Amino acid sequence: MKPGAQILTLFLFFLVLTCCKNKNEACPVCGVDDPIENLPWLNSTIMLYTAADFQSLKRVDLYEFNTEQLLLFSWQLKGIEDAPTGAVYGCDGEIKYSCGGNQLFDSCSYIIGRSKYIRNIWDRKNN
Repeated sequence: MKPGAQILTLFLFFLVLTCCKNKNEACPVCGVDDPIENLPWLNSTIMLYTAADFQSLKRVDLYEFNTEQLLLFSWQLKGIEDAPTGAVYGCDGEIKYSCGGNQLFDSCSYIIGRSKYIRNIWDRKNN
């Protein structure tokens, strides 16, 4: 790991430990306030999912797994009402886990089941 990445990781670790203890206080997402505006990858990913013909993005939620913040994108496949699915992204904008679908092991259920829900980031009802 590069020295700059180590410093950023330590900063995010301490930020996660000190934020979100009180449900009423704001919690930075991946080190920034207003993540939809300040994380270009998040904004473009939401736009990509909402424009898709075959799926309907429902929400994006922030979770904490150990000391890492994760973003859970949840969508419904159009025309298949009982098939919710999604993906878990890291703060770098990369997919860490794919949810649902035809998998032997649904890693999302494992990770999200052992994570702490922090708050909603984006919701179709509010946008």
